Amino acid sequence: MEKIKHDNFYEIILDNDKPIIMDEKFISILIKLITEISDLRPILLLCYNGIAGANIKDMVSMTRHEAFEFSRKGSDLIKSIISSSSVVIGAFDKCLLGGGLELALACDFVLTTKECRIGFPEPKLGIIPGFLGIQSIKKRGNSLAKELLFTGRIFNAVDLSYYSIFSNLCDDWNEILLCAYRYIKDISECSLNSISIVKSIYNNDNDNNNESADANLHFSNLFEKKDQIEGMNAFIEKRAPSFKDSGV
Repeated sequence: MEKIKHDNFYEIILDNDKPIIMDEKFISILIKLITEISDLRPILLLCYNGIAGANIKDMVSMTRHEAFEFSRKGSDLIKSIISSSSVVIGAFDKCLLGGGLELALACDFVLTTKECRIGFPEPKLGIIPGFLGIQSIKKRGNSLAKELLFTGRIFNAVDLSYYSIFSNLCDDWNEILLCAYRYIKDISECSLNSISIVKSIYNNDNDNNNESADANLHFSNLFEKKDQIEGMNAFIEKRAPSFKDSGV
């Protein structure tokens, strides 16, 4: 990881030749690089080869306490980006998975290639996003707002059509059914226990000072449970997880 100070912005190069695995060392270094910037120059995070999330082999045997501490550390990184006085711009290629997507969501602007693979695989691991991902994606809202407020850019109607509040814009009823069946298939392959908790957190409109601790607790409480053990071992063994009757 490297930080370069330019005349009008800071550049932080996150990776070199392979996707990033977000371990505690990576998280600690990035927190330090961001928080030691004291002026208001924009920060550009460059990630050429993507972020593949955390190391599942390290996480599979975590206790609840260890998972809580890891979640808290990752949340500190997210909060350091969000609370930075500088505008943070993230530029990513290849992939943004799990913690990588959570990191991207914390940025003020996110730039990706069309081929970038983006998602939260946590439900298929029997867990949930642990670095404030649920809260970030909910609070981020329509990214158009920041583009309007921070850039002064003028948009036309075609530009604004891309900021849809719908999951899909379908051409006909048959396409609606195909999309619905795709969602059903994807959900059925996940831990329904994880999805249930995510939905509960997402729909909870109560803002409080303990949001971070609550998120860490929700995350860590899924460890040492059947779905987490099955999901992560399936990942390591390169097989499809079986979550049937393993909600707890």
